Amino acid sequence: MWQWMRSARLRNWLTARRTTEELEPGRADLVVVAEAFNPSESCSGVLARASSTHPVWRATDAAVLRHHLAFRGNAQQAAQIAAIDGYSVAVAAPYLSPSRPAPEDGDELIVLQRVQKLSALSCAQEASRMASLASRLGGQCYGWDALQPLHE
Repeated sequence: MWQWMRSARLRNWLTARRTTEELEPGRADLVVVAEAFNPSESCSGVLARASSTHPVWRATDAAVLRHHLAFRGNAQQAAQIAAIDGYSVAVAAPYLSPSRPAPEDGDELIVLQRVQKLSALSCAQEASRMASLASRLGGQCYGWDALQPLHE
């Protein structure tokens, strides 16, 4: 019985990885479907709002989760640490929320991104992870947003 459970877990993990890797972060048709730049707003509230506003967040589809951070000279180190968890630096981040605080003089803005399926728990965990990373390296975490292909 344990072997069956282990193989089922492995199959589920492999299937989940395959579906999230199909979404390319550089696609031209990606639009912001959810954003959280207010630290007092819960991730579940953000995703609930995102599922009822246009463009609609689709919980069953993978998304590009992007975290917006600023560092004073430690941006490369932050990117290297985040790469361990599958994050990459977004080359172009065309959309920044007007509600995001302005960076201080001398701060280097960096956007770390990863493709994954979103849930309130996963978003909260990743937001906490990025806040911890920013804190350890003397940076600031502004918030996160999620992108999915536009569906009519």
